[in-house]
Amino acid sequence: MNYNDWESWLGRIRSLNLKIANKNYEIEALYTCIGLSTINYDRVSVVTSPDNKFEKIIVEIDELKKELEKLQLEKAKLIREIRAKIEKLNDCPETTILFGFYIKGEEMEKISKELGYELSYCYRLKKRGVKML
Repeated sequence: MNYNDWESWLGRIRSLNLKIANKNYEIEALYTCIGLSTINYDRVSVVTSPDNKFEKIIVEIDELKKELEKLQLEKAKLIREIRAKIEKLNDCPETTILFGFYIKGEEMEKISKELGYELSYCYRLKKRGVKML
């Protein structure tokens, strides 16, 4: 594989993280629609209808949670797969940067601060690490 192919292969976790975040946002947004914690039926007459909108929302949330669980399992599989490939490299800063950037999904600025390297040097090490694969 060439460099761009490796970048794409390694970046699958980062793109999956975006899908997971979107599902979480959607679930949280739907929870705000049902507002169960603010409803008090003590002195309110409740009219029942065959079309329970809250129930439909809860079912939708449940379906989204199942989709989220599938995405998380897929992410775990990708982590194991990518980790196995990165671990074949020697113990070197490139390995640490690849783990941080691709597996943890950390921003390069944070990785450079943690390692005490210049940001541009971290990008060079990342590129060298990808080429070493």
